[in-house]
Amino acid sequence: MSDYSKKLMTKAINDMDAFLSDLGLARKAVTKDETCLFRAVSEKLFFTQCHHNKVKDACLNYLLRHEDEYQPFVAEAIDERVNRVKEGKTRAGHLEMIVMSRMYRLDFVLFHTPSLNHYSLTDNFYNQVFLCYVNDNHYDLVYSKTFLQTAAICQGRPID
Repeated sequence: MSDYSKKLMTKAINDMDAFLSDLGLARKAVTKDETCLFRAVSEKLFFTQCHHNKVKDACLNYLLRHEDEYQPFVAEAIDERVNRVKEGKTRAGHLEMIVMSRMYRLDFVLFHTPSLNHYSLTDNFYNQVFLCYVNDNHYDLVYSKTFLQTAAICQGRPID
């Protein structure tokens, strides 16, 4: 990656962070790999990203079991998409959010571009997962600043 590309990526992240901060929110980094969406959902459900493979497998198996219902949302065959996501050749996206919304009764709320309002992708449930989509290929979690400060204190305490 060129220095110029790195600068653009850094600027996009800094712009998003400033935008979220003005709203009393903060971005919590998720590991930058092809499982970032599953990591975010794992953290929301289990308070850790460690179960991302469990979440991914459950999502993809659900998608295969309900292939007829979801096929209209994608141009490729569902089993081909599932294989590509399993192999890390395609990142999970809106389709998988719709599936996990139904599975886990979650509403996905996305921040995509700084200065634009967030939008609810699924708008079905009370339990919400706030995400920001940065650099057109990565999902990070979004929390209130207060929650992150409290969580950091709790996680920093030794366990007896």
